[in-house]
Amino acid sequence: MKNVVLFGAGNDLKSVLKFLNKRHVKVIAIVDNDPSKIGMQVGNIKIFNPDILRKIKFNTVLITSSVFYKEISDELKKMEIKNILPVFKPQLGKNEKHIFKYSINLYGRCMLWWRNLCTKQEFYPSLIGILMNPYFFARKGLLKYILQNKNYIKGKCMDFGCGEKPYEQLFSTTEYIGVEIESDNKKNGIVYYDGKKLPFKDNYFDAILCSQVLEHIPNIEEIMSEFHRVLKIGGYVLVTVPFTYPEHLKPFDFRRFSSYGIKNLMQTKGFKVITYQKSGNYVETITQMKSIYFNEKIFVNKKNLKLLKKIIICIINLKGLIWARILKEDKDLYLDNIIVAKKYE
Repeated sequence: MKNVVLFGAGNDLKSVLKFLNKRHVKVIAIVDNDPSKIGMQVGNIKIFNPDILRKIKFNTVLITSSVFYKEISDELKKMEIKNILPVFKPQLGKNEKHIFKYSINLYGRCMLWWRNLCTKQEFYPSLIGILMNPYFFARKGLLKYILQNKNYIKGKCMDFGCGEKPYEQLFSTTEYIGVEIESDNKKNGIVYYDGKKLPFKDNYFDAILCSQVLEHIPNIEEIMSEFHRVLKIGGYVLVTVPFTYPEHLKPFDFRRFSSYGIKNLMQTKGFKVITYQKSGNYVETITQMKSIYFNEKIFVNKKNLKLLKKIIICIINLKGLIWARILKEDKDLYLDNIIVAKKYE
C-alpha cells in the first residue's frame, strides 16, 4: 500500500512505523492534533496539523491511537475522508501476519471495537466499565469531578505528571503542555524538568492540572511553591490525590492525603480553595479495594484463568454498585480528593 497517512503521533508511533517499513508501506505524512508536535520529524517524516489532509493526495489514513480512535475517526468523517483503518499497538504482536488482519472480516472488526472500548474505559468508564475495568470506581469518580471542574482549566495549561495526557481532550485550552520528570525514555511533546525547578518563567500558565501525582513527589513543598510561581495571578490549579489506594509505583509512593491535609497544603502555599470534593464512599471504596486485590494478587500470570478473574471482578463491581445505592452514603472512607484552588497573589 502506498501514500499512507498516519493519524496520531503518540507513544506507539515508532513501533507502527517500524512495522509498516518492514512491509514496504509508504507513509507520506503524520498528522496530530497536539500543537506542540506540529513541525517535528520522526525519521524523515514530518508531523502536520490534520488540515494538511485537505491539501495532499493519499490513499488511506491509518489511526495509530487506540485511546482516541473514535474521536479521530469522527474528525476524519467530518472531513469526508472515508478510507480509514485502525492500526495500533495491540495488533503489532509477533504472531501478526498482516497489518490489516483485523480489518478485513466481521470477527476482526468486533475484536478491534472491543479492544478500543477496553482502552477507552480505562480513563473514561461508563456503566459497561463494570465488566472490564478493575479500577472502575476510582476512575469513575475522578472523571466525574474532573468534568465538573473542567471550566477552570483554560488558556495556557500545564499538565504536571501528564503520563499519556488522558484528560487533555476534556479541556478548552489554547496551549496544553505536558510535564514529566527527567527520564531516559523521553517522549515527543513532553517537557522534562529536573525534579526541583520547572523550566518556565514566573506567571506563565493560566491553569495547572495535576492528577494522581503529588503522592509520588518526595519534595512536595518545593514543587507546590513552583506551582505558585509559574501560575498567573487569578489562575487555577486542579489537583486530584488519593486517600485510599494500595501502594503503587514502588518505591516512589510517599504519602496519602486526607481532606484536611490537601486543603492545608494548598493554603500554606498561597492558594485559596475554591471547590473540594471526595470521590467514592465506604461501599465503593471497599469494593474498589476488592477489585484491585483480585486483579493484582489473584491468578497472577495464569492466562488460562484470565477470563475467570474478569468474571469475579465484574461480580464484585456489580455487587458494590448495588449496595452503594441501597446503603446510606458515608464519605468518611473515600477514594480520592479533588480540589480546585486559585492564586490570588
